[in-house]
Amino acid sequence: MKCTNTRASYALTERQHRIVGCAREWIAGHGEAPSVRELAAAVGLTSTSSVVYHLRRLPPATP
Repeated sequence: MKCTNTRASYALTERQHRIVGCAREWIAGHGEAPSVRELAAAVGLTSTSSVVYHLRRLPPATP
């Protein structure tokens, strides 16, 4: 699945925007969170460790 939503509404790197946007789109379409492998494929990365790196660098969610 390739994601169409490439921007989120807060200050992140471009790649983080793509990862967050794809995760949100996936959840909306499938009702559950994507795996790291599915996120990597959706944003065009070959390394799952790259996705994990970017996920760990995301700021905590604000209530």
